[in-house]
Amino acid sequence: MPRKDEELKRKLMTQIEEIIDQMLAGRSPDDEITLSEIEQLVVEARGDIGEQMLAALVDVEQVEQPECAQCGGKMQDKGRRVRQLVTVGGEVRLQSHYYYCPVCKTGFSPSG
Repeated sequence: MPRKDEELKRKLMTQIEEIIDQMLAGRSPDDEITLSEIEQLVVEARGDIGEQMLAALVDVEQVEQPECAQCGGKMQDKGRRVRQLVTVGGEVRLQSHYYYCPVCKTGFSPSG
């Protein structure tokens, strides 16, 4: 498995473990829990896990000083911006770098 995939897997496993820990901490004792409550916990955890996986796979790494498509000049990294995307799997918060060309006054995000 390539190094980037190993890092992504580690990141996802950590996030999934946190979701499972939260799910287990929020449930009723075994002798009091209902099937409906179990189903609700699983549905919520499934949604959270899916959102984390989708966001991690869509996340775009920083591009090293991209060139402006209009003038060819070097663009400035303005940091990460948060966007809400609506996907088939639901809404996802995506953080991606935003670049700005001081000459053309245009912006660019590798995530499109």
